[in-house]
Amino acid sequence: MVFIIFPTRRPSGLICGGVPLEMGDIAVLGPGQRLHLRTTGHAAWGVIAVTPTSLRTFGETLTGRDVGPASFDPIMCLHMLNKDRTPLLRQHAEAVRIVETQLSHLGHSEVARALRQDLMWALVMAIATAKPHPDSVVMQRHATVLVRFEAALLAGPERPRCIAEVCGTIGVPERTLRSCCMNALGMGPARYSQLRHLERTRLELRRSSNAMASEFEVAQHRGFADLRHFVAAYRKALGASP
Repeated sequence: MVFIIFPTRRPSGLICGGVPLEMGDIAVLGPGQRLHLRTTGHAAWGVIAVTPTSLRTFGETLTGRDVGPASFDPIMCLHMLNKDRTPLLRQHAEAVRIVETQLSHLGHSEVARALRQDLMWALVMAIATAKPHPDSVVMQRHATVLVRFEAALLAGPERPRCIAEVCGTIGVPERTLRSCCMNALGMGPARYSQLRHLERTRLELRRSSNAMASEFEVAQHRGFADLRHFVAAYRKALGASP
């Protein structure tokens, strides 16, 4: 699927791949691409998922040219023209309204077809006329580095890894990794690695049946030699006791 992400309200508060998205900006992810999203406060955004074939077919029909994945970078950021932004937001809001208040209507083929065609028309026109965002290259760079970072963390041992070791594994200077993490994740790589590690620990604890015995065993398995240190780190990071 191709994913199109865009803010639906001001202020946006949405940071996509390290790039703050304002009203009128859209992030486009080609098939199989991954991107980190975070918010800096209250935020509202929309996501449209469409097959490459549908995007290409509608693009050729409406604009006479290909607006499918082959026509743009795997990950890119665009800024819509005002005249095309309004129809897209309006059609997206209408789709959301129907799902929330009249879901049964989507069972009617005519309603579903009309909604899909109107939304695809607005989406294709918005993409076809949009201008490249000045930070599109930054988004691509952050995405590339952080996908490799995530893969290294996933492939590592059942305990937090040394960031210098991770940087050596993925072939990225520590300064570069830190910059990408601060922009895209809002925290440094060590902090993110710890939070990710503790979150996986939380999931393992939830799967355990013998609460007190498993807590110590899980902590040891996750690299915490001292139970009190583990409890303190868990409470500080996740806001609750194990």
